[in-house]
Amino acid sequence: MKAIIDALIDFVKRVLGALPGLIRLLLLLLRRACERKRQYGGKQPMHCLPIPAGVYLRPDASIYSQNYLMSLGMAVTWDNPDVHLTDALNNVVGSHSLKPSTSYTVTATIHNRSNDAPALDMPVVFRLFGFGVGGGTVQEIGSVKVDLPVRGAPGEPVEASVTWTTPPAPGHYCIQIEAVLPDDANPLDNVGQHNTVIQGVSAGRALHLIVPIRNRLQGVRTFAVRHHSYHLPAEPIVRRGLGRRRRDALDDVRADTTREARETDESLQARVVAANRPELFASPPDWAPAVSARRVTLEAEGTTEVEFTATVPASAPAGSRQLFHVSVTEESTERPVGGVTAIFDIT
Repeated sequence: MKAIIDALIDFVKRVLGALPGLIRLLLLLLRRACERKRQYGGKQPMHCLPIPAGVYLRPDASIYSQNYLMSLGMAVTWDNPDVHLTDALNNVVGSHSLKPSTSYTVTATIHNRSNDAPALDMPVVFRLFGFGVGGGTVQEIGSVKVDLPVRGAPGEPVEASVTWTTPPAPGHYCIQIEAVLPDDANPLDNVGQHNTVIQGVSAGRALHLIVPIRNRLQGVRTFAVRHHSYHLPAEPIVRRGLGRRRRDALDDVRADTTREARETDESLQARVVAANRPELFASPPDWAPAVSARRVTLEAEGTTEVEFTATVPASAPAGSRQLFHVSVTEESTERPVGGVTAIFDIT
């Protein structure tokens, strides 16, 4: 009986997975039929049948994607909130302090921004890149398939996990996660990175962090190097007009409550971007943060190093934490290239 149930579940998954392709084929056939009718039949031109909104629904897999958020004008952290690593005892570990030739579990949280369409049997791919900006693939960590329900449904967001054995050579690495969904409503937010360095430091200590920068683009490119101390908001920015606006304590009994108009997607996005702009999160001046070069020019496949420096203030309280994010963009286009997050814990 279990084998029959498993076979039925597998059959339903395959049918649902094939629906987007069948819908596209039907739309193509309808368009071609319209064109033929316009060309060969009838005395009056026939317009193609419009497809009503809501008939063809697409899922929207999403992860905390630094490149996408930077393209909107937002500051980001490379300490990805949707990624974490655990050791054999299920203890959370930082990507900066991994032991060579040791197995860890890498887990990514994948969201669905669609209220209407799930993604079934969606591959999530994990890759390892060299530490720094623009590093090439060092290792294919692995992949796993997950079922992603619609937004807000039980099981959404979904966690995707793989077991990874670190390379034999010690060092820092960048982990990249990609939700592979060919028919994604917004494919720009499917790739996220986890690229951090965490150090314990004491008051008065001078800090030095070498950040490699590589040009993986074609031709000579000039890159802008910036730093800031962005932190994730304590509370999410939610859409306005989702609930009642209570006028007084009697609103629970009276029927004269009012509702705010539901905020548009464009307005919500504009507020989110405005609240997360880099200039709002300047690096603290008492740490004297600096980069050795604010712009670098590289040939194709060229590599250079930029040094980030800072000094822990004498007044820095023990037990506190300070973040610095070094982000790199192509100067002419503002295209995001990559970055590193340095986290300093004051001892």
